[in-house]
Amino acid sequence: MTDLIAFYAALVSTSLLVFEIIKWFRSGPQVTLDIQTNMKFINVPNISEDKTFTVFKLTNNGDRATTVENIGYRYYKSEFHYWIRNHSEQAIIPTGNTCFKPLPYVLEPGTTWEGLMDETIATKNYTRKGLFVFVSHLSHQKRSITRKVYYNKGVN
Repeated sequence: MTDLIAFYAALVSTSLLVFEIIKWFRSGPQVTLDIQTNMKFINVPNISEDKTFTVFKLTNNGDRATTVENIGYRYYKSEFHYWIRNHSEQAIIPTGNTCFKPLPYVLEPGTTWEGLMDETIATKNYTRKGLFVFVSHLSHQKRSITRKVYYNKGVN
């Protein structure tokens, strides 16, 4: 009987240890970057209804706050150039008139930051076969969040 109780106690304590390890790995900010292309404003003064924008949305689904430091893009001539990390251009998107909340922005758990970019950059200055990779830097991690966009195909 004591062996059965000892086995049960070992099983319960090991299960709790595994649960705590999983919980620890999932804690902290969990930020996602969503991008919508070909967005238009309707009935907004000083903005033409023919003009299209790319809208960025960063959402914190985690349990701690982080700071959105900046957002930018890297342009690659092709998918091959993307895989060999040979970008033609990179830039930080200015956040003065192009976002709803200026950067840097503290992204609390359950909140969202939204910004936008005029798509004439993507559709006029670059080849339509190219690939844009939008990049956002956050204060809680060294690695940036990225999202690929093909303007001739939509968001991937």
